[in-house]
Amino acid sequence: MLTAIEYGRAGALYLKLNLTRYYKWQVDFIYFIGNSTDPDPADGLALNFYREPMLGGAGGHIGYSGIPGWAVEFDTHYVYGNPWDPPYQHIALTEIHAENHVYFFGGRVDLRNRWMYARVAFTALERNSTHIYGRLQVTVWDRADRQNLAPLGNVLINSSYTGWFKIYGHYLGFSAATGGQRDSHALWWTRVEVCPAPVGGVVEDHTWLLLLIGATLVTALYLQRHIL
Repeated sequence: MLTAIEYGRAGALYLKLNLTRYYKWQVDFIYFIGNSTDPDPADGLALNFYREPMLGGAGGHIGYSGIPGWAVEFDTHYVYGNPWDPPYQHIALTEIHAENHVYFFGGRVDLRNRWMYARVAFTALERNSTHIYGRLQVTVWDRADRQNLAPLGNVLINSSYTGWFKIYGHYLGFSAATGGQRDSHALWWTRVEVCPAPVGGVVEDHTWLLLLIGATLVTALYLQRHIL
């Protein structure tokens, strides 16, 4: 659990893994946001690609804002929304700061109160010493099969962004936060697949670093990383 239903909390989970080394990668995960009775439950969670294993601020910072890197945020705070956010739940690509939206993968969908399955995949098309040009694809299903670790139900969002991505470095992570409104934010399982061009490799195990502020319960999390 990244945050319990408490005000002003933030949590993050990190893996030292430099995805920029790989031609293709894919992160699948099963997540839950919900259970709050607040009128505008907040704030959401994010999948992050970081330079340093740090914890960002609570509230609309979603536990990552201000840390050099990229984030795919699942933002549920909208009724009394931050001025940089649209007035609805949304999934967006941001760079460094939560208010710096680069692309909206989708919105006006309900991201709360059920276990959901998400997939974030990247294909590198070109690179230089400081940037990678590639396609980032985000797919979200409205339900997840937690027993078989698979998507269920309908595809809510299936959208991609192609552009130049500055290379920040060496950590993959998840973060979440609450502020003046609250929600619980939890991960059930995640799988990371990477493909060095063109094929081949081995299976490797890595240790995740869990950073939590104000969490009252840490649940077991099933984590995998594969090189295909």
